[in-house]
Amino acid sequence: MTVTIDATIDAPLERVWAVISDFANLQQWHPLVQRCETEGEGVGSIRVVHFADSWASERLERLDADSHTLHYAIIDGSNPAATGLTGAIALGERGNGSTSLRWVSGLDPDRPEAEALDRYLESYYPQRIEHLRSALRSAG
Repeated sequence: MTVTIDATIDAPLERVWAVISDFANLQQWHPLVQRCETEGEGVGSIRVVHFADSWASERLERLDADSHTLHYAIIDGSNPAATGLTGAIALGERGNGSTSLRWVSGLDPDRPEAEALDRYLESYYPQRIEHLRSALRSAG
């Protein structure tokens, strides 16, 4: 199962990439993050993201500045159903100073919780994208 969310961000590609590619600094655009601890740098680094009522450990699988793509995997966390989820955020030049964003994520479709998690992500990712937009406007 996978979820694909497409959006347009009213900010230049390099500016959006600077925020998205900063794997260790998720809280700069995700306001529900209370704390983010990172071990290592670059591909293979692990960030432990703490929320008010949960946590997730994510590994940076790929970071490609040429294609403006970031891949990650949830490797542990307080919600076992999300462990094994993989995701990718890809950015592209949209024109007129805006950026296209595609967020693709999901679990192995053979996992019983895949469908329920997909339904959750279909509303979760648009909220996170709106938070990204807001952070970029604030940093203006």
